[in-house]
Amino acid sequence: ELYQDSYGFYAKEGAGPSGLSLDDIRSQTLLYIPDAEDDEGKTLRAQVQQMGFVFGDEYELDSFDVITAFLKKGYGVGILPVKVAQNLGKGLRRMSVPGLGRRAFGNHCFYLSYRKDLDLLQSDLDAMKEAAALAVQKLQK
Repeated sequence: ELYQDSYGFYAKEGAGPSGLSLDDIRSQTLLYIPDAEDDEGKTLRAQVQQMGFVFGDEYELDSFDVITAFLKKGYGVGILPVKVAQNLGKGLRRMSVPGLGRRAFGNHCFYLSYRKDLDLLQSDLDAMKEAAALAVQKLQK
């Protein structure tokens, strides 16, 4: 485990109000990774449905970097991990949404993972773990 995080709604900084109404949500495009899970195994798709939100359109992506780039262009509202948004998100702002406000949701952990079939030497694995831990420390400062 590298660190713990949770999700929030984000949009381009300076684009409209800092909060969304239900009417706003129906006219917005959602950018997210729908199959991303929290620590309880609940996907972002399920969480958005549970919140009762119906967006005008949804784009299912597979990279937080891509979501961030689209948001910075003003292409919609996205769901990003809070710490990821803090580090990649210059030019983004956290949005408040009905029933949630600015609160984060979907607690989850980020892990260092690798393919087992690579047959890494223990010294190489230890070096990767150390590098990942140092990178996370720098991000959190």
